[in-house]
Amino acid sequence: MLQWEERSPLYSSNGVEVVRSASVERRQSTNWWWVMPKYGFPVLVLLNMVMLAVLGVQLHRSNSLQARFADSMDTPAATVMYHTRGGGVVAALLPIKFAVDHVTPYKNQAGRGTCWDFGTIGALEQSYRKHGVAEGWLDSNEYVSFSEQAYGIEVMEMCTGPIDSPQQHACRIADDNVWRNSTEGGEVPLLYYLHKGLKDSVFPVHVCPYTSSQGHDWDCPELAIASVRKSNPLSFIVNDMGTFYDQASIKRKLVQSGLAMPVSTTLVSIQHMYPCVGKLLANDPRCDAATCQLCPPELPMATCCVPADSTDGQNMDGEFLAHSGMQVDGGHVMVHAFLPFNWYVPTQDDGVVDIAACLSDDSVQYAALNRQPLHLTCVDDAYCVPGRVYFAKNRTSYGDRMHVMCFWEYDPTDKSS
Repeated sequence: MLQWEERSPLYSSNGVEVVRSASVERRQSTNWWWVMPKYGFPVLVLLNMVMLAVLGVQLHRSNSLQARFADSMDTPAATVMYHTRGGGVVAALLPIKFAVDHVTPYKNQAGRGTCWDFGTIGALEQSYRKHGVAEGWLDSNEYVSFSEQAYGIEVMEMCTGPIDSPQQHACRIADDNVWRNSTEGGEVPLLYYLHKGLKDSVFPVHVCPYTSSQGHDWDCPELAIASVRKSNPLSFIVNDMGTFYDQASIKRKLVQSGLAMPVSTTLVSIQHMYPCVGKLLANDPRCDAATCQLCPPELPMATCCVPADSTDGQNMDGEFLAHSGMQVDGGHVMVHAFLPFNWYVPTQDDGVVDIAACLSDDSVQYAALNRQPLHLTCVDDAYCVPGRVYFAKNRTSYGDRMHVMCFWEYDPTDKSS
């Protein structure tokens, strides 16, 4: 029987040291003004030498700490010594850059709302790989891929039940659907709250490959085979769970534990507007001045605007946009991330002058190495020719999430472009 109990985060922003305002007591100070006329230049020289000596000691101490930290990164006690003071976080002593080892390659959740599933499995994969390498039954270049599809099904089975069943306290979270026979929305902490029922519910990916299209949340006939469950070699135990709210405590825990951490963040949507200018919107009925939607203040060049289909709140680097029209639009969990809008765009700096370079083995290998799409196919015959291959030539941004893109078009049947 699963048990539920209210719990607070093991470590939160309440434990982080902050700079506090304090009233400064005016103290009686020694008058130094009479020293200068009497001793003059020698005093200035002495003071400068003292300051240089102090600065040198601080620089030496900083380099020494950095060297000691690098030499003892695998020793948890050492990281705690450098990064904690009275339970708080000394953010200045955290490394500028740090990455945990044994992280498995990123995966694509496609258009499904299974980020919580991928965030959970990604953390388990890294923990399993780290343990396997340490114990010697995995080489440093080996890892085991777990099944997000199977884990999502197991969570739905745990969460689909009467409203008064014990696990519903963890399953019924606002905007989640795991208790409604759907993986469209869930939580990483379910791994902790339901671990007694889920401890044998992680399977290798070959048992249950991920289905990228929506409406196939329950697809995995192998899970109904008793021998598959009985022969599953994977099992896990969750010792504890911590929740961290600020950057300093997240960084500290990442360095201290050396484990991948699922990160949850709020998503925002922005209603982008296209001004009624140019040929693109010249005949659009939504640009009729008598009935149109007025442009926001940041687009003063036109009176009428047309809402864009896209409401993405991120820029091309995956960063949230600061915009007056930002609205909360759900949340997202991630372990791995990659640069969006990252088609391979050859340039003259690469020695590219025509489409021949895009067809070369070198370009194919470069795009694959950098995980950038190279060969683009036509999916809408209103804008391109089906059966032909397209290569991104260049992209120009001209504001408010609008881009002009040029493509090379290639016909593989007669090898013309």
